[in-house]
Amino acid sequence: MVRVKCSYPECTTGSLADRKYNKAHGIKNKTLFSVPKNSHRRQQWQNALGRLNALNEKEVVCELHFNTSDIDRFYKTILPDGSKVLMEKGRITLSNTAVPISKLTSNADEPSKSLAQNYSQTNTIHDIEAIEAITNELNTHALQFEIANTAIDNN
Repeated sequence: MVRVKCSYPECTTGSLADRKYNKAHGIKNKTLFSVPKNSHRRQQWQNALGRLNALNEKEVVCELHFNTSDIDRFYKTILPDGSKVLMEKGRITLSNTAVPISKLTSNADEPSKSLAQNYSQTNTIHDIEAIEAITNELNTHALQFEIANTAIDNN
């Protein structure tokens, strides 16, 4: 059976409880990325995760443990007139050089990261995930607004 829970220490993303909570609250599940098949890259991931035991090819790491610049959420097209068009991917992908990082990312701007990071540890991870989901939705709307303005500026 394929492991569906994030392999990052103490991360619950992908667990049955996490998926049930997300479904009940209308939150999109975080993307889980398979560890690289290349042994050198897998070793990099293992080191980044602080794992003493070897990662196997069936393990996964969630999107919260990567730099946002390593996650590709959009198809990018340059039109003949030179304007750029971004279209959201149905399934996000990871860059070929991505390595997990030692801190959680919210795939959002710095003030929102600070809010999530300063959130009391007595609150559940689901509260933080709810904040992140709202932040991500706001960022998506901001990006769509920016894309629309860029298209207008290019005309």
